[in-house]
Amino acid sequence: MSRKKGFIKRNGTRLFGTISFAATAIGTFLVGISYNLPDSAYMVFFAGIFITKLATYGIQMLCFQLCATWFNKSRGRVLGIVTIAAPLNSATSTTLLTLGQNALGFQFTYFIVGAILVAATVLTFIFAVTTPEEKGLTVDGLLDGVKKEENTVTRQKPRLTMKDILTNPNTWRLTITFGIFSGTIGPVMGFFISRMNEVNVATPTALTILTFASLLGIVLSYVYGWIDDKVGTFFSCRILSIGYVLMMVCFYFGSADNFILIILAGVCMASMTGGTPNLHPSAIMKTFGAREYQNANCYITIGVSLISSFGMQLMSVVTDATGSLDMSYVIFGVLATVATISIWNTKIVVKE
Repeated sequence: MSRKKGFIKRNGTRLFGTISFAATAIGTFLVGISYNLPDSAYMVFFAGIFITKLATYGIQMLCFQLCATWFNKSRGRVLGIVTIAAPLNSATSTTLLTLGQNALGFQFTYFIVGAILVAATVLTFIFAVTTPEEKGLTVDGLLDGVKKEENTVTRQKPRLTMKDILTNPNTWRLTITFGIFSGTIGPVMGFFISRMNEVNVATPTALTILTFASLLGIVLSYVYGWIDDKVGTFFSCRILSIGYVLMMVCFYFGSADNFILIILAGVCMASMTGGTPNLHPSAIMKTFGAREYQNANCYITIGVSLISSFGMQLMSVVTDATGSLDMSYVIFGVLATVATISIWNTKIVVKE
């Protein structure tokens, strides 16, 4: 039994990541298979979607945990590179899947994606290493025996309890902040074209701005990581939060006659898509430390998911009730201000 526990402790992150990638591959194959099944077998499709959605959270947790345990001084930039996937996905995935579907068909396209995920499963099993100590290294890849010994002691400190985390005000500050941030991304991007039509900006121009924001978000993901490392995580978060408030102001007042505000709104969207996925895990790591990251993250992420799930519905309901998006931007502007105040008051709980 002790050997089994030791194996799981040494390979926990690798096993978790391997299972997550494998589950994502299975879910993707199920979605592809469901395409040629009778309508009565629609549950296969929903099972595939459910498994894929759940497993992608596992993959995200794997990536961020590896960043937490392997990097410190360069963590922001590493997260900036890793989370480039978010704006890159916004800029390319729909186009690539559409091209694949037109050329190869829906089912075969999903089978190709599933095969890529199988390859990722194998690579994760072979190469994912939970901690740098397993390779004779320390955080940031330093080869130093003294630092290695100190680092090992640090990692053996007792974990915070659930009560410690849930009664700490910084937990709720992070939950509120990134719940509002994450809940804003969907409606702002989803209603962007509608808003542009509402303020008399031509659709081709609006699509160009949307593409520009997605591509700029790729660059800003790394820029936020660089600021994170050089100036501080909380400083980066405060810049991000101010960008959210400014974005709502620009959307409210921007129009074809005030086109500079539309451009500025596009830059703020890029900041939103590039900075939020990066700074969300980084802020938790900074607040609770690398060792406690996953411990705190499991509670914070539940709260963030609950808060953010109402974003799209809130904007839809307000827009339907008022006949315009104006009031939605006012409400989201107030929420962004609340998030700004929350992150401004967040403090370090556990020093690394």
